[in-house]
Amino acid sequence: MHPPLTKQNQFGRYALETEGRLIIARFSGAISENLARGYHQGLLSLAKEINGPWGYIADCSDNYQASTPQAMAILEQVYRDSLACGCVGDAYCIKSAMGVAQLEQIRAKVITTSSIYERIYVDLDSAKHALSQQIEDITL
Repeated sequence: MHPPLTKQNQFGRYALETEGRLIIARFSGAISENLARGYHQGLLSLAKEINGPWGYIADCSDNYQASTPQAMAILEQVYRDSLACGCVGDAYCIKSAMGVAQLEQIRAKVITTSSIYERIYVDLDSAKHALSQQIEDITL
């Protein structure tokens, strides 16, 4: 495990880290195109270090607003690339109505079968527990 990968600008911030088979992304503010590009590279870098299936958690509980339209296109590609790199589940801690709508839009374009509302948790510990259980069920 290495220190979190972080990047920020005047609009927002992200931090990426791994915890076992989980990649945890923490977001605050607004995600711009520049931040989304760095996030894409960082997430794929961490995913390549995990041997086998992994899960993704986005913790947007620290004043996350939404993503710019340019960032949305990149985040859609991140979602596709994550699935191709072994991501088997996702979970979110998010309260921003705009952020939820954007996630729902991205997931619909990538043809996921579950509703975003089934993947939203009240806190990070609940999200970790649920996703860890899902990964354990897959690997048994």
